Amino acid sequence: MLLDAVSQTLASPTPFPGIPAGTRAIDLPDENVAAHFLDVFGRPARLTACECERTDAPALTQALELVNSAEIQRKLTDPQGYVQRVIDAGGEPESRIREVFVRVLGRTPRPEETRAAAEFFARETDRAEAWRSFVWALLATNEFLFNY
Repeated sequence: MLLDAVSQTLASPTPFPGIPAGTRAIDLPDENVAAHFLDVFGRPARLTACECERTDAPALTQALELVNSAEIQRKLTDPQGYVQRVIDAGGEPESRIREVFVRVLGRTPRPEETRAAAEFFARETDRAEAWRSFVWALLATNEFLFNY
């Protein structure tokens, strides 16, 4: 579900080898479809019908995957994705900060979050990379990870 939530939020579907484009992770036919992200986040082998086969304990590999995931990076830099649309919108970042919060976390930012984000954008010279970092930072919060 996490991979599907990231894909939907970033408007960038995950390509799975041998599977039609646009297929969500939850709709994969079996565990034999290669997907490193799913393996890291506890995809069960489906050897039994027991829910005990799935592990939901957080692991260091999960934290590293969120930081270094090639799939998340691909989604953040997708020229057809949501982040590129935010970058292309131009102008002052304040309204886009609010839009990104609503899209990623489902709520408007608190005043201190808006202030911190605006200060971040004021310091950054590479606007595109700043927006990617900002969106990634929201995706990596417990609020996103455990609510979606």
